[in-house]
Amino acid sequence: MEQQQKPSGDPSPSTLTVQQVNSPPANLGTSRTIREPWLSKLITDLVAELTNYISDFFRVYQRPMLVLAGILALVVVVYLMLAIFAAIDNIPLLKSLLQLIGLVYISWFIYNYLLSGSKRTLLPSRLQQWKNSFIDRSVR
Repeated sequence: MEQQQKPSGDPSPSTLTVQQVNSPPANLGTSRTIREPWLSKLITDLVAELTNYISDFFRVYQRPMLVLAGILALVVVVYLMLAIFAAIDNIPLLKSLLQLIGLVYISWFIYNYLLSGSKRTLLPSRLQQWKNSFIDRSVR
């Protein structure tokens, strides 16, 4: 009985060597570089143009994008505040306690600043001082 030899390109599993198992197939390239220089140049030019376009876009529309980002941040803050207020509103005793604190503070403010005439004139000057101190701090 004569055994037929298979072509060397198609070895049987029992005759595979370690080198044949670890090496890639002959039809695949072993390096991962781009072999066509025109394709490489095309990709680098495309990336360069894209980065230039994006930087120009942000330079031109910087102010409107900041306004939109501010509006978006404001919407998120208002949404979170409403969620916190709704959570506080669901706590039975806390809602009444906070209303009581608000009434006490309003009563104190009216008694302290609005009932006597001399203190009524003091209130606008104090508000102006507070406004000036706030504006001076923001300038620095």
